[in-house]
Amino acid sequence: IMKLKRFLLAAGVAFSVIIASCGGGGGGGSVSIQPQSVDISGVAEGQDLSNSSQPTKSSLKTQDATSGNKSIIKGIEGAHVTVESSYGDKKGLITVKDGRFFISGLKVNPNGGWVKITVEREGFARYEKVLKYNDPKEINGLIIEALLDPIKITKVIPLTDQLNLTSQQTGNPEDDFVSIAVVKDPYTNKQQILSGQELKTQLRKNSNLITVWQLDINKQLLKQQDTTALIASVNNYDPKNSEHMKKFPTDVNQNGQKLVSAGFDFVDVRDQSGKPFTLKASQGVTLQDVKSQKYPEKYRVWRSIDGSLIKCDEDPNKAGVQIGFYYMYQGSWRFLGYATIYDKKSESPVTSLDQINPAETYYAIVTDQDVKDEIALNNYFNLDYVLEACQKDIKKFSFDIEVDLIDEDGKPVNGYVDIIYDNNYIYGSANKKIRFEGITRKDDNNIDPTIYYWTYFDYKFINLSSSYCKKPDNNNPNYYKCEITVTNPYKCTVKGKVIDKDGKGLANKYVYSNISLAWAVTSADGSFTLEKVKCEEDGTLYVGYYGSNSYRTFNVNGKTDTNNEQSDDSKTVVLRDIQYENNPPIAYTWAWTSTVEVGKQLSLYGYGYDPDGDKITYSWSDNCGGKFDNPTAQNPIWTAPNTPGNCTITLTVSDGTSKSDKTIDITVAKSFVYFNFSYAYPEKYSVKTGKPLRLYSSAIAYDSSGNRIPITYSWTADCGTFDDPTKPDPIWTAPNTPGNCTITLTVSTTDSNNNPISKSKSFNVKVTSNNPPVINTISANPSMVEPGGKVNLYSYVSDPDGDPITYSWTADCGTFDDPAKPNPIWTAPMLDPQKETEKTCIITLTVSDGEASSDKKTVNIKVNGKTANTNIKIQKK
Repeated sequence: IMKLKRFLLAAGVAFSVIIASCGGGGGGGSVSIQPQSVDISGVAEGQDLSNSSQPTKSSLKTQDATSGNKSIIKGIEGAHVTVESSYGDKKGLITVKDGRFFISGLKVNPNGGWVKITVEREGFARYEKVLKYNDPKEINGLIIEALLDPIKITKVIPLTDQLNLTSQQTGNPEDDFVSIAVVKDPYTNKQQILSGQELKTQLRKNSNLITVWQLDINKQLLKQQDTTALIASVNNYDPKNSEHMKKFPTDVNQNGQKLVSAGFDFVDVRDQSGKPFTLKASQGVTLQDVKSQKYPEKYRVWRSIDGSLIKCDEDPNKAGVQIGFYYMYQGSWRFLGYATIYDKKSESPVTSLDQINPAETYYAIVTDQDVKDEIALNNYFNLDYVLEACQKDIKKFSFDIEVDLIDEDGKPVNGYVDIIYDNNYIYGSANKKIRFEGITRKDDNNIDPTIYYWTYFDYKFINLSSSYCKKPDNNNPNYYKCEITVTNPYKCTVKGKVIDKDGKGLANKYVYSNISLAWAVTSADGSFTLEKVKCEEDGTLYVGYYGSNSYRTFNVNGKTDTNNEQSDDSKTVVLRDIQYENNPPIAYTWAWTSTVEVGKQLSLYGYGYDPDGDKITYSWSDNCGGKFDNPTAQNPIWTAPNTPGNCTITLTVSDGTSKSDKTIDITVAKSFVYFNFSYAYPEKYSVKTGKPLRLYSSAIAYDSSGNRIPITYSWTADCGTFDDPTKPDPIWTAPNTPGNCTITLTVSTTDSNNNPISKSKSFNVKVTSNNPPVINTISANPSMVEPGGKVNLYSYVSDPDGDPITYSWTADCGTFDDPAKPNPIWTAPMLDPQKETEKTCIITLTVSDGEASSDKKTVNIKVNGKTANTNIKIQKK
């Protein structure tokens, strides 16, 4: 609760800015804090991880485009850049050649806030940074750096080959959904992503594998989006690893219960081009666009759960044993929904707690029909928690709270309310009923939630048991009404006049104060009146958006400060005239390419902003004889000269008093074609001798005007063969000898002068020979048995290449229940007591990976047929 109070207190300070921008409160007029528009010009840079089998670290940078700092890592082409501000504005684009980008006109809070920058592209570590600022000037020209862990597990899944996406629905749920799972070998702790038939085969052949996480995706969605492959990646977080969980509590009390983390995974799914897919999952919440034709679920998420964590059935009214899933949202845990417990072996629901074995592992399955929380359905900030213990006599109920806020005159005051109870909270508006649901207690005698209210001038924590709150309706014991009088200190006024250096009044100048909820604009003679100013507090009045050199200090307290004030009657202060000092405007320019053909057109983008809010004019020029359709437009079209060479284009912005320039360098060439190889890659970078490998390419080419032009494909390799080297995505077959092979894709087209032009990209693929599987251990329990007795056989087998393993058990005596199982049951033979009283049987296990490679081991079991003496003598004493 204390942590949550600190969080809400911080949120309240932030809300004071947001609420002021929306107006209202105290019966006064509208209030509006004007946003400031800024530009962010930069370069996205990073280290390509797609060709590295086990990368350790990667970096991604954004920097000022004009700084000239290119010494770190190469620019990223085709990266998704998103910039979001604390004002609520959000803009995004795709980086062009050399990773350059220009975000124009992002709205930010003029009094400080934050800007969040996100850069991501397949094959690179995702970059995300939140920049805090006090002055919007600080946003521009910053160089930001972050070191991130790359994706730990990644798998490209061709749906048409492995998952049989085109199969018809048969009424079987498995035919409606595509399955992707993360499985773990309990002996080596190695994890891998499996899908489709490969998943079924591995689980059938190796019963030791543990399914940590599984997602069943509706096939109809994939068909609608023409999806041919999914690129799935997963990051695992272990609750036993303090480094993993340092940002997340490993346990927390919820309604008197102890919630224990079962760990969580974050899964990212993209389509064949590397673009984010419409599906994201994080342990229990997934969004998709369609439902199955025969089954109502959009998705099913499977989670492995230890039986020791399942102490009770939390929803007895629902069929099967249910456990609660929780997720984190804004510093507190919220209830997600109930998951049904399934037996791992039979994959059928567990009907009662008596069937739960604490030593076994079960599946907890959540579907979209189990998730009722709207926030959970629209946000991906989720961890799964399960109840360690619960009490059957605990009941759930709800109650209503109304918090009325009034001023000194008894008038309603606009405000907002948080009700906090047992690490849960509900948010609502003041002067209205707020329903708090899902409280679990034996009765309501000990309920005393914390109430936090705030307006744009006041905030406070109280408890339901305080003198502010009563039960006004005896017929409704679960209805509470709290009445609180709030004091409004923003009742004073500041007046003054803004003049130039000659003493002449200046009109249309923006005026605001750090202790005012309003703003003003100077009239024709430079005078202004600023209302809703906080009384009896030191403040500063600013002229212009930043106004660092144009300001006056004041305090409306009835005492005249002759250095800054003309008069002060405790309600209104009249300031001495403020001489205004102009700040020059700032210019930004951007073009989608830095190369253009002779005589071709290029769209130019310009933007200027003035710190003082003055009106800006634009003027474009160049040094090479090009032409502008309108040189005074903000975004003109420029026509390159007919002579190749280097051109410098200059944008000049002016506020009528001062001006500033920004330049952009353009190369004028005889011809130009831009190739984009962002999504050209092999299915994997290692393959066995003689095996096929799928190659992917969605390379595209543009002319200097940005129009897409047709291309041809040509695949070559210094070893191996292709099924069709002219296809965008051919099948390449590795040679029969190990080694390193270089595969090259050449894309060709013609320029505007009909001259051939091409570009190539190469990949290195490692060809390896097959390694046989290894029988690490083989054992029998018990190692000695009576005739006809049962013996459990155990094996731990691994394959260095991860190939599917087949098992074959043989014996010179006795029988097996299934000789193809990893851990079968062997039955000892019967002995003829006239011929033998004991016998040693030799059990042999042979394993194979299907590549003519195998391993063999034996274990001996002794069959003891000796019987005990049954002659019993009875003596009488």
